[in-house]
Amino acid sequence: MANTIHLKVATADRLLVDSEVSAVECPCTTGYIGVLPGHAPLVSTLGLGTLTYTPAGAGSQKNVTVTSGFIQVLDNSVRVLADSAEII
Repeated sequence: MANTIHLKVATADRLLVDSEVSAVECPCTTGYIGVLPGHAPLVSTLGLGTLTYTPAGAGSQKNVTVTSGFIQVLDNSVRVLADSAEII
């Protein structure tokens, strides 16, 4: 099992995050979910809220505000396609 997950956060017109991370917390329509390396495959709809991730290594947490869209967790990667998103 790897110690990192590859995270991509995008909207229809731009890529906001493309990075190796150690953890992701994402707002879904049914509540927040946490994703760590080795997470089971998952597809869910995004809710409105703040996606938080921890860059690999000794980085501090970073935040992205997202609105509706989708999240996919598969093969140690997390892909988020949001209707709108902004790095905060």
